Amino acid sequence: LAITLFISKLSHPHFVKCYGTAVVNENDDVKAILVMELCKGNLKDHLQCHPISVPQVSANREHILQAFKWVIEICSALDYIHSKRVVQRDLKLEKILVRIVDKQAIICTNLNLRKLRNTEQNIIL
Repeated sequence: LAITLFISKLSHPHFVKCYGTAVVNENDDVKAILVMELCKGNLKDHLQCHPISVPQVSANREHILQAFKWVIEICSALDYIHSKRVVQRDLKLEKILVRIVDKQAIICTNLNLRKLRNTEQNIIL
């Protein structure tokens, strides 16, 4: 649960907000639950439901600009977590969430994050 507590302290406009945690014990099966901001879905589902918004398919300038905006937002979120010595080891379209408010801004989800630690010679996982 230490990484969950650390995640809840991260604050960036393009990183999913974690409002808290809960521990649930159901039939001796203990689970940690993250309470995160509400998102519309993930980027993969969005692109599959709206194929015209894929820059390779669309000649619409607005769709292409939106894709560039998403790339910048994703890179900004990754740069932020890297500055906190955390890496996202399994980034894929399913793990990039689409926020409900402010015209589908992209947020990198916080699953599979790993905190880095220093050694005298290098940084390791």
